[in-house]
Amino acid sequence: MQRNKMQNKRAIGFALIFLCLCLGCANTNIKPNTDLSIPGPENLEEMVLESDIIVIVNLTGVEEVEKEGKQKAKLMDVEVTDVIRGEAILERSIITIDTLQRLSAWNDPKQRRFLLFLKPSSQKSDGQAVYVITGGVMGILMVDDQGLLFYTTVEPLYPNSKKFYMDEAFTGLTIEEAREKINEILDGK
Repeated sequence: MQRNKMQNKRAIGFALIFLCLCLGCANTNIKPNTDLSIPGPENLEEMVLESDIIVIVNLTGVEEVEKEGKQKAKLMDVEVTDVIRGEAILERSIITIDTLQRLSAWNDPKQRRFLLFLKPSSQKSDGQAVYVITGGVMGILMVDDQGLLFYTTVEPLYPNSKKFYMDEAFTGLTIEEAREKINEILDGK
């Protein structure tokens, strides 16, 4: 009797596994997510069009903050030196950006100038608007001492792998060349 119950339970278990496999295979519209990408714009055009504000900035201050139930973040104060997209009134103003605390771009004491793709955030800091970077970390380009843009100095994870679209589109360009590229996309929308 005990053995019969055990066999019945095992048979039910196998039947349930078989049923789950059948149901899983029957739905051909579901594809497994095999890409390791971060959610965000998938190409340069999306990055430009999803960004309400595109600016050249100088980093002026950093404040580490604790978020409710979330990881630590940094509020970055930056001076806008040039507005490529957005309201011209932002130029020469200090704005605050909510970003990831561990982001290496913010931790390099020599790196102070950036081209940022931004969206307004729903939060405020001292009554002022706060912005977030489009695509999490994707919308950050650094400006070197010669005024040339670059996305990262890190070598690709896999040899001969394709560069990230922001790296491919902007690395080595001047700010003016980047402005032209961005404006071409905006004019074609």
